[in-house]
Amino acid sequence: MALLDDIRKSEYLSLLGDKLQGLLDVPTTASRFLVNPTAFIDATTGKTAMPMQKGFAEGATGLPQRENLTVLDPNNRAYMEGYSQGEPFSYAAMALPFASAGANKLSDKLVQTITKNPSATAMNVIDYASMPFGNAIQSKYVPNVKAGEEMLVTHNLSQDKLYGVDRLGGLPVPSLAISKTGNPLEGFGDITLIGNKSLAQPSRNNPIFAADAYTVTKPNIYTKLDKAGEEYVFKKYLEPFGKFADEMTSEINQINKNFVKNMEFSTVSKARYLYEKGLLPDPNSFEKGSDFRRAVRQTYDDLSYNNPNFSKEYWDWDAMVADDVVNAGGNIDYKIFKGYTNTGRERYAPADIENIVKEMSGKTQGKEGNIPTAGALRGAITPRLKTEKDVLKARDKIVSKEEFENVKENLNNEYSAITDDLYDYLKKKNSGVDVQTFLQEIALGTANKYEYSANLYKEMPDSLKNRISSYAGDLKKMPTEYFEAKPQRALSLSEFEGALVPSDISQRALDILEKGGVKDILKYATPEEKIGLLGRFGKQMFGIAPVGLGYGLLGSDTEQ
Repeated sequence: MALLDDIRKSEYLSLLGDKLQGLLDVPTTASRFLVNPTAFIDATTGKTAMPMQKGFAEGATGLPQRENLTVLDPNNRAYMEGYSQGEPFSYAAMALPFASAGANKLSDKLVQTITKNPSATAMNVIDYASMPFGNAIQSKYVPNVKAGEEMLVTHNLSQDKLYGVDRLGGLPVPSLAISKTGNPLEGFGDITLIGNKSLAQPSRNNPIFAADAYTVTKPNIYTKLDKAGEEYVFKKYLEPFGKFADEMTSEINQINKNFVKNMEFSTVSKARYLYEKGLLPDPNSFEKGSDFRRAVRQTYDDLSYNNPNFSKEYWDWDAMVADDVVNAGGNIDYKIFKGYTNTGRERYAPADIENIVKEMSGKTQGKEGNIPTAGALRGAITPRLKTEKDVLKARDKIVSKEEFENVKENLNNEYSAITDDLYDYLKKKNSGVDVQTFLQEIALGTANKYEYSANLYKEMPDSLKNRISSYAGDLKKMPTEYFEAKPQRALSLSEFEGALVPSDISQRALDILEKGGVKDILKYATPEEKIGLLGRFGKQMFGIAPVGLGYGLLGSDTEQ
């Protein structure tokens, strides 16, 4: 990095051109602009006459056309429509003149991008590096919006979750993210489904929240094996334990009470996986079963630590244990726990997609998980965006992950301090009221509605009341990485316009996406490449619309 910092900015841009020129098969005349940015700038400003280059330059930058336009198409129609070879250099063409005007900031960003991602493509590097400086770069998909600021609906999931979607036949009441293309939501899985922009329209059946609303997730599913399934599991999963097999009978019995869930990350499943991979320690070399089981766990942990893909491969394998049982002739009953009868008997319902939707729909926000956090409180009080206008008006609240983390840390610290003070107050009152429940009621303005908390709130010092009220206001105004859409129904895979998938995705996962009707499946190798591929879904982007021009949340009918 120190060496790169010593390179003069203009020289660095030339080096970048050398690096990028061979990465994509593009017209030779277009490539010259990256190799010789000075010539490009001269051509666009009219300083020199370069007939073979001007046409491309002018079409890319929107400058008036001149004579002798011989690059690509005379009117640049193919280019403007996303000509497969020229499109990546639209970003280069728009970024380089701007780089000349603000070379220090942009070239520093380019240095960071290319250093961290030496295998990135031309489009990825130029597009990604220039996004934060997008004043001169307008979106070619959404009118009057900067590149990287377009909004898009996505849903992230892992391969094992995709297998579950396939078994159920859809995604019941999924949480969808509405984020910006320059900072798409990461996490929750490396498969990104691209949603139709109609999913960003608020309605009674499609509530949109101004942040992660901590809405309910899929209920716990209990899986019970039939007799044939149990016999198969005992036979298969006792085998790796050799002379210690008898010691594992009770543990496998316990696993079979909720097979799929209990098998996850169990010593039993790890032993079987290591056994199949030829990596299992020899049980005959141990005197005690406890020592062998400890060695199994340690071997798995060591392999996971030294090879990040090892645990990912384990998860893919573990996600198929249920299919393995069924393929061997067993049966698995999937059920939702519904509580107890008046006589104390457990009640269950079939865990089909209809019943899961019933369990999840209509639930209030702030109900994800049982761990009290500032995020959960924010989820409970975050406002709903009730109209398209509300969504567009609030779009500036969406920021990058880095910006969000900076704000989040301060609010987490304040949350801890407030809960400590509130706990001390309740303790002085000899109250058994739960601190987090009481705090949420105060933040929501409902503390006076309940008899058990009305007096506690009335006698609370005004300083603490005001502090909580102010904190709740800060949470509501807090920026976010994304808005959350929560359609109150099941979505099929065919309702998604496409999917961005890791280059090492399993064939089974690809087959599920294709069979499910996902229209456009694109592979990526790096996060920057993933961002670049979002441009393939320009028709699903939306953003700010000027009054009177006929552009709503769903964009223009003349999108390119």
